[in-house]
Amino acid sequence: MPKKVARHKSERSGQESLSSLSENSVCDNTGLHRLEKESQKLLKRVTDKQRAKWKPLSASTMQLVFSLIEKHKESTFEGMEKSDVKALQRHFLQFRERLEEACKDISAPACTMDYKILNADYAKLVETLEETNNNLKEVDKNITKYRRLIKERKREVDDLEKEVA
Repeated sequence: MPKKVARHKSERSGQESLSSLSENSVCDNTGLHRLEKESQKLLKRVTDKQRAKWKPLSASTMQLVFSLIEKHKESTFEGMEKSDVKALQRHFLQFRERLEEACKDISAPACTMDYKILNADYAKLVETLEETNNNLKEVDKNITKYRRLIKERKREVDDLEKEVA
């Protein structure tokens, strides 16, 4: 029978921090809530021996997470009223503080990752998304133009039918 190895204190507190974060947020059965459930299933399959090799999140990983949050924060504010933006900025600040606190105690599988590659891939994806959105806008303009032309042609046909009758 395998021995149970006591979990490291930081792993327990990291999991508790994550669960307290999820308890404080309001979510439905989609998005983050579903992701958390899937993560819990994966964590159950990790053995204590594997978990003993885990290390705290690296500074580069944390920097990547926070830079992504900052990048998307600005796009969230677009088109909002100033009072809403101020409230949302306070919320982002509180979120960042809670996330920093929770991530101090989180351990993850040790790996080395070149985030420069991820950033380059991310930039390509953003560029592709912007191009696709521009193409979509152009298609919408064309659809509107053709609908207007069809209405004009229908009016002309109706006028001609009235003249013939």
